[in-house]
Amino acid sequence: MTQPDTTRHKALGYVRDEHRSMAAVVHALEFLAKRVVKGGTPDMPLLGAIVHYLTQFSERLHHPAEDRYLFAPLRAKTRESRDVIDALEIEHQASEERAASLSTALNRLAAGVPGADREFLDIVDRYAQFYWSHMMREETLILPLAERVLSDADWEAALEGFRSNHDPMYANDTANEFEVLFRRIVHLTPEPVGMGGKH
Repeated sequence: MTQPDTTRHKALGYVRDEHRSMAAVVHALEFLAKRVVKGGTPDMPLLGAIVHYLTQFSERLHHPAEDRYLFAPLRAKTRESRDVIDALEIEHQASEERAASLSTALNRLAAGVPGADREFLDIVDRYAQFYWSHMMREETLILPLAERVLSDADWEAALEGFRSNHDPMYANDTANEFEVLFRRIVHLTPEPVGMGGKH
């Protein structure tokens, strides 16, 4: 049986690893959007892969797991940082709106709509600003609070919950899909942000 400290460490590891992966993808999206505005040809397959990753993994797996396995038990155990949790949950609830905005802007870019490059960059900038602020509050306020407040049982549930995001048998979107997609994004994103297609 996993020891309590190890369970907590592994659960937090999953959360922070997901944050790092999503941060890398958001950074790549910012880089590519700025390049398009400067006259670069949009790499639509790569941009489509990035938007898919963010809308499917970040919005539909990661955020719901945080709501269930971090925010809910924290609400049940403490009033500390309640205003922060409220704000983060509201931001999670706007996930479909964020996903739709990204997808719509990408479709307009693909269709060659006049001004779509600048519109796409504006949407990406807003998404990135949301993400950096959101993640910073989770990393600096919520995760330290969870380490102090949550019980061993809470961490066991959190570990299983976040691990399910990476379980190849989880729902219709498998861990293999997202892992392969993330590696593809990193591989194809131009240097210095990615590998530029190099082996």
